[in-house]
Amino acid sequence: MQIMGMLRAVSLREQFLKGEYGELVQLHDKSRAAVRARDLPWVAASLALMGRIDEALALEKVTRPLGKEPIARFYIIVALIRSSEYELAHAELSSFLSESRSSASETARGSRFYVFQALGFRAFFEGHYKKSLFWANRAWALAIRSGGLHERILSSDLRGHCLVQMGEVETGLESLESALEIAKRFGNKSHMQALRAALAIAEAQHGYRSKEELRDLLADSLLGDSYTSANVFIELVRQENLMGRYRQALKIVAETRPLIKRIRHKRQMASLAVREAYSHFRLGDSKRALEILAAAEKRLESRDRAILVEVKGLQYQV
Repeated sequence: MQIMGMLRAVSLREQFLKGEYGELVQLHDKSRAAVRARDLPWVAASLALMGRIDEALALEKVTRPLGKEPIARFYIIVALIRSSEYELAHAELSSFLSESRSSASETARGSRFYVFQALGFRAFFEGHYKKSLFWANRAWALAIRSGGLHERILSSDLRGHCLVQMGEVETGLESLESALEIAKRFGNKSHMQALRAALAIAEAQHGYRSKEELRDLLADSLLGDSYTSANVFIELVRQENLMGRYRQALKIVAETRPLIKRIRHKRQMASLAVREAYSHFRLGDSKRALEILAAAEKRLESRDRAILVEVKGLQYQV
């Protein structure tokens, strides 16, 4: 009865847009029967973002005939790409794109933002930053036209990441800061946490922020999702290596590895491996470094070209 009351008081769509993914999954796990059919897409997207990909896909396929929800579909595609499930992500995105092109309905028109954003997200993860920025700019233009805060958060976030990767650091940081300010107004705690972390990592990488501030971000429990926390830990390893604290870097690696294994993110595991291999190399164990890099390379695909460049570059150096 308590769960039913909660569901009636606050719509699952509203909870999802506030970034309360864990709460939605808990409600579903406790009493799936209490979740209305029309709300199941939000549960599916939440499951995907919490790393429960197989359950999310099964639920999304059941709910799709009941009515298409572009926001939920977008987040499922995001989760698939993060987990390097490229074939599944491609199939979902192709279907999404085809449906948005073939229909003139209000839903189809509204879904185009999320199609553009998904195309940009995929291009970013594949290391095609110029192409990603193209799609991010198209999505951003639609977001400005519609006035949707959620859409502005997503597109400004992606634009910022692209610009930082392309060397336009100041402009990229401004875009990330803009996304964070909008997220605060919108009240999405998940986006706020992720954007705070993204800004901290980018600023640390370019000398604007210290590693102590990264540690504070974790210590203050600002990070509510494992994916974001793992990114902060990976940057902390890099910072320790830059300071020549290789054994401390390896301690953080050992701390972080179980977290990434649990959420099944192959790219993050490879990124962590590059930093682990560098620590061993600098400590004089080139053999161990090459073993780690070889194992990391096997887990990656050609689409993971950005991280593959890091792996190959360090192999050459060792």
